[in-house]
Amino acid sequence: TAEGEARQILPLLPEFLLTENTKLAAAVEALKSSADLSPDEQRKGLSKRLSAVVAVLTEAEQFQQRAWVRDERREVEGKDRLVTTIYFGLSAAYSADEAGSVALRGWPGPEGWQFEPLKEPGVPDDILSLIEVASGRGEIQFVEVPVQLR
Repeated sequence: TAEGEARQILPLLPEFLLTENTKLAAAVEALKSSADLSPDEQRKGLSKRLSAVVAVLTEAEQFQQRAWVRDERREVEGKDRLVTTIYFGLSAAYSADEAGSVALRGWPGPEGWQFEPLKEPGVPDDILSLIEVASGRGEIQFVEVPVQLR
């Protein structure tokens, strides 16, 4: 039961977290492969399976506790763009390109993280300001971004 519940968390973890965190990546692989085990194999590997569940939950909780800034490639209106994304744990993410011409809002779901373009004028610059403040490179200030509750 715990494995099934932990597997539901996997799509909520952004790709960069799995590539940067080898401990988490190994636990995710173990969790995925345990779904195909026979009942006898499940009983024999209980300790390893429980360790994978605990590792996924622990790393997901650590991700949830802070903001993460990463450069990523995203397809925006059919074009591959390099954007900087700020993730607020498992709740929301905002992206903008360096030129301030593209803004995206992201959220996690059962199929993974999804991003939608934000068309309001000035939003890309606001997101870039938010990223600057969050990463300690900008002057501390309040920055407004369009929030959507899901």
